[in-house]
This record gives sequence, C-alpha cells and structure tokens, in this order.
Amino acid sequence: MGAIALFMRFLMWVGKYSFYVGLQQALINDDEGNAKFGVYTRIGWVPSGRASDNNFYADFGFNWFAPIPCRENDIFAVGFSVIENERAARAEYSHYEGALEITYRVQITPAIAVQPDLQIYVNQGEDSQAAYIAGARLEVNF
Repeated sequence: MGAIALFMRFLMWVGKYSFYVGLQQALINDDEGNAKFGVYTRIGWVPSGRASDNNFYADFGFNWFAPIPCRENDIFAVGFSVIENERAARAEYSHYEGALEITYRVQITPAIAVQPDLQIYVNQGEDSQAAYIAGARLEVNF
C-alpha cells in the first residue's frame, strides 16, 4: 500500500480532516506586467462532523489594482463568502451564512496606507436581518 493511501486511511480513522484549495489569477496586466485586475477563490470542505460543525466554505472576489490612474498603489476589492452550517450547528444557526465585503486601500505615503471596509452579513440565524459593519485598517511599515 502506498504512502498516500496509508495517510488517507489514517485521516479517516482519526476523523478530523478537511480539504482546502485557493486560486488567484491576474486577468489584466499593464505594459510592465503588473497586475491591473485579478480574481481569487478559496474552497474548503470538511467531510467529518468530528472536525467541524461547518462542512463547506467558499469565497471569491476581485482586486482592481490602481483603479485611479494617478494612484498606482491603491486597491479596490470586493469579495463574497459563504459557509454552510451542518450537523449540530443547524440547531442554533441557519443552513448557510454569507458575507459581502467591499474595501479600498489608499496608499498615503510609501510607509502608510489606510483601508476603509464595509461588510454585510446575511442569514446568520433563524430570524436575523442583515448586519452591516464598517471599519478601517491602518497599515504602517517600518
């Protein structure tokens, strides 16, 4: 029996395992080869209830680099994520939850950036309404 088959048998015996893949790709590049527009996705799957109450996760979105011509280090991004609640979690939460995130990273100086952010969460529980969260991140590089 090969090493991979033995490892998979071990994971199934333990019952605490999951799978995850992430992809990102620049779709449009400028004349120098720098990314101007890119997309990403991440997918996770947990087949066993012993590892997590959530059995599926996915997110996808895009990044628009330098959306304003004179602001070459700014980034506009939009992402959406969904998580599927299974097993015991369904007693407290809905079948799935989703989140939309919109952000814009502004490079103020070579060492300082500010990133305002808006997140909208939907379907978090049985009689819940959407939740809106606004925030900002300050990045300082020394």
